[in-house]
Amino acid sequence: MSILEVEKVSKQFGGIKALDGVSLNLEKGELVGLIGPNGSGKTTLFNIISGILKPDEGAIIFENARIDRLPPNRIAVLGISRTFQEVRLINDLTVIENTMISALPHFNMEYEKAAQHSVEALKIVGLEKKSESLVSDLNLYERKLVELARAISARPKLMLIDEIMAGLTEEEQSRIAKILNDLRDKHGITIFWIEHVIRAMFKLVGVDRVIVLNWGEKLAEGSPQEILSNEDVIEAYLGKSSIRGGGIAQSN
Repeated sequence: MSILEVEKVSKQFGGIKALDGVSLNLEKGELVGLIGPNGSGKTTLFNIISGILKPDEGAIIFENARIDRLPPNRIAVLGISRTFQEVRLINDLTVIENTMISALPHFNMEYEKAAQHSVEALKIVGLEKKSESLVSDLNLYERKLVELARAISARPKLMLIDEIMAGLTEEEQSRIAKILNDLRDKHGITIFWIEHVIRAMFKLVGVDRVIVLNWGEKLAEGSPQEILSNEDVIEAYLGKSSIRGGGIAQSN
């Protein structure tokens, strides 16, 4: 059963087409990876799904209802939450306060219920012991966990995860990979995940499918194994000379 349908979505900035007729579906309970070279339109697509941008053409259907003309706050309440490439937290608030920002609208601004739910979100990411710490005192990994907890606290049916592994050690990447797997397997949350750390996506997380964008168009879609051996994908990342030499799997 499709939870999200992207139908021939296009977006142009000036004379540059960031997205050109992109169509894709996400099934309920899937963990789907989204990859592509820099400038391929990945974050633009997330911005359109979450309502930050409006498409020039096409439609976004979430749970059989069109949402591409709704404001971001309405889309969030419907059940779509997200993280960002650059962590967007309020440094002079505590961990729990930052997490509650997303929870409050989903509990009719009832503080106690939102606080309880936010604590549960922090437990999922393993940060409940630092709930009263200021965000400014956290390291990059912990800040990313807060951002992830904030997205969880919004009671999502679909989470958009944007390059959460960047700048982390391999051990930290493995910990976050387990959280992403648990969000799908234990909590039933559908996940759409942009990532440049190919090792994390293809070796640490059990992605169901991978979609590849290039120059604003969908280049390929398939299982991780199919994508890793796809010559068009290898060429898009590394150039024609790399097709014979191990390709994308050897480059990360």
